[in-house]
Amino acid sequence: MIISGIKYFLRMALFCALLSSCINDFPEGEVPCGKERGNVNVKVLLQMPNAAAPKTYAISEIDENHIGEIDVLAFAPDASKPSGWAYAYRARGGPVTDRADNDAIKSKKQFNVTLIKSAKPQRFAILANVRQQINDLGDITIGEDKDALLERLVFDHAGSWNANDGRPDDDPDKTFTPFPMWGELSASINDASTQLSGIKMLRGIARMDVLLDAAVGNFKLDEIYIYNSKSKGQIVPDSANLESQSKVKAATLPAGSINNAAALRYAVPPAMDRLFERSIYLFEAQAV
Repeated sequence: MIISGIKYFLRMALFCALLSSCINDFPEGEVPCGKERGNVNVKVLLQMPNAAAPKTYAISEIDENHIGEIDVLAFAPDASKPSGWAYAYRARGGPVTDRADNDAIKSKKQFNVTLIKSAKPQRFAILANVRQQINDLGDITIGEDKDALLERLVFDHAGSWNANDGRPDDDPDKTFTPFPMWGELSASINDASTQLSGIKMLRGIARMDVLLDAAVGNFKLDEIYIYNSKSKGQIVPDSANLESQSKVKAATLPAGSINNAAALRYAVPPAMDRLFERSIYLFEAQAV
């Protein structure tokens, strides 16, 4: 009886260990380990960056707001960490849809995601269009400091960002690359009725529009060259460089050599020879 009891105890211990290990990464649309673990499916509401009316020959605001993949990194409170938060688990959300109260540029999004129920607050980092970059981190250590972890998320894209809209004048072989985005909030997950809202997403890419002043009547834009551009960008800005949750006050640059090898060249279509917009997208760079 004693031996049988020991075997039963060991089997139960192994079963519990497997339950604990499987909550590190929640696949999209799946409630891992069963509801007995206290996991709940919640709705998340996003506010995308606002923009003006769309123009021709370039991508639109709807493109700028596009989300193909959404991931959530969850952190538990930990006073021993510099940020006050320690990595707990990752959840893959989706599908991302437009909200019923949306506007013309579809700046209001929503998705569902499975999170761990807890009366204690959790800190959630919402990451859009960067699933591969998260995967590239490998197995994330449970307990890693939030800021240290997010600092390791870097988007690599050499040369000019493809921002054509697939018109015949553009290169049909190019495919628009959705922008990396990030947002954060703290919340307690009580039950399935919990709804996370007020999350303002911030793009890891800056847009540059080139405008000829109306007083300049004898010139037209033909070509534009960008120097000192970067081939990599940090997806989440350093907390010290944030002015608010949706606005930065200084550039956050990844470590190492990140300059593009040559200047970026843009050919300006005749229809945009006075205003070249929604075509130049750049990683952050320090002012010189």
